Amino acid sequence: MTEDTPVMAKNPPIEIRELAVPQDGMDLVALLWHKGPPWVEDIRRRIQGEVACAADHFFAAFCGGRMVATAWYTLSQEDPKLGLIGHIYTWPEHRRRGISTRLVQAAMADFRERGGVVMQLFTSTPYTVPLYERLGFENLYASRVYHETDWAMRYPAGCGDLVASWFRPSPCRIRPLVGGDLPQYCLLYNLEYESVLKDWAQSIGLGLEAEFAMLNSLEKMSKGEGVCLVLENEQTIVGIAGLVRASFPHHSHVAAVDFYVHPAFASKTAELVGACLARREEVGAEIVYAMRVDEPKRGVFERLGFRTKAVLPRHYKVRDRYFDGELFEETST
Repeated sequence: MTEDTPVMAKNPPIEIRELAVPQDGMDLVALLWHKGPPWVEDIRRRIQGEVACAADHFFAAFCGGRMVATAWYTLSQEDPKLGLIGHIYTWPEHRRRGISTRLVQAAMADFRERGGVVMQLFTSTPYTVPLYERLGFENLYASRVYHETDWAMRYPAGCGDLVASWFRPSPCRIRPLVGGDLPQYCLLYNLEYESVLKDWAQSIGLGLEAEFAMLNSLEKMSKGEGVCLVLENEQTIVGIAGLVRASFPHHSHVAAVDFYVHPAFASKTAELVGACLARREEVGAEIVYAMRVDEPKRGVFERLGFRTKAVLPRHYKVRDRYFDGELFEETST
């Protein structure tokens, strides 16, 4: 008997396979229960195939017939070139055995076979960053937004020029946001250029924060409390605008509008936001407010009939800097 014999007994072989959902759905949700809302609800819907226009693929590791680790990726049914991988988790007692590496490798191989070109990954756990870098992901930046620190990563390393080419000016259309847009939504919010603020008053809509924002938008839409439209060119989503009704009962006739549009498509911004405002009746909006910090937003809102209502000193904080917020009210209706 060698010294390895006890170790082999403690660590039965690991089997990696793509899940047949919803058959494995209950085990998968149990494994990822710690994620909490809104992610657990989103996982449930994806297991049931209820996320419109999304192609979701779940992979899991089994030890002795028990699910001990998982990884998931999603892409648009209409355009598989861009993906988002996440929910990579291993039960603590099975860590440090290379299971996550095998899961990510299996998911990435499947992604490439389906025509995938660029994959995004966001993590808030620092010890996983070197692992993903070894697997070919590039660490774009770290931020302090949703968690203490989030990292935005992308595969393959050095694909920035390719991604930038998707945002070259081309004909656009406006349509409602759908669940399958998650990879493109996150890509827009995580591009590597400076922006003072985006929709959620952050210096850049980093990683998990972008996921969180989109899931909240879809929830509002499902309840009739919000409208979210996207501006799409021939390659990807290049702009987003949302109109969300206030949740407080006595303010239910009040809504807020906001937007983010890639600079190359700035000339389309007023059209996108105007299309969103035109659907105000869907959310019961009688009064519409907007906030702005940067000057380009002022021009868009004024063109659409908004006027300054108040200035809120030091309303936003980005890292160690404070910015005044200018509150606009729509006056043209």
